[in-house]
Amino acid sequence: MTNEFIVESGGFTFEVPNSHYFKFELLEGQQILDVAIWTKDNPKHEFLSMHHTMFMHGRRVTKDSYLWSDYIERKMIAKCVDETEYESSSQGYFHHGVMGYCDDTESKRDVSCKTNFLNSIKEFGLGVEHLNDNTINLFDKFRCNPDGYLVNYPSDAVKGDYITFMSAESLLVSVSLCPITTNWKDLKQEQIAASVKKIKVSIYE
Repeated sequence: MTNEFIVESGGFTFEVPNSHYFKFELLEGQQILDVAIWTKDNPKHEFLSMHHTMFMHGRRVTKDSYLWSDYIERKMIAKCVDETEYESSSQGYFHHGVMGYCDDTESKRDVSCKTNFLNSIKEFGLGVEHLNDNTINLFDKFRCNPDGYLVNYPSDAVKGDYITFMSAESLLVSVSLCPITTNWKDLKQEQIAASVKKIKVSIYE
């Protein structure tokens, strides 16, 4: 049985049972997704660890990458099992990465991935104190320079592109349709909201 959800704006939080696939698919074109992950049974303490995931695999998230938690025992909580293949990957570009989220201070508006996350996790009893930079970014395009700085480029992603993970624990997953686009500084808040493109989330065995 497959559960499918269309996310048109803002953020959306969903449950993924253990040993299930969860897939993100672009329905209208390129759209950066910020994704935060917690374990369902202990979300206030056990969640995706950015630092341990980067230590084990670097910043790039791609097929066969593991996502790790770091609470009492470090363990793999999800694995990337499939993704759209990009020609530019062979040129050293990354398309999915271990990175944080934008906030209202950065956007200088009342819209950001942080706000989207907080609005969508309230029903699960989670708040700002549980948003711990436990995030990855999907459908972006960037390089990691030798000096450690990230440089962003216009994304290759198009309609129909996807990335699929498999859970190794029962998870809570929150996805934010990032409102910061390439020209977001020139747009009004309502224009930013209108520029977001919808996606599909699928959960299945």
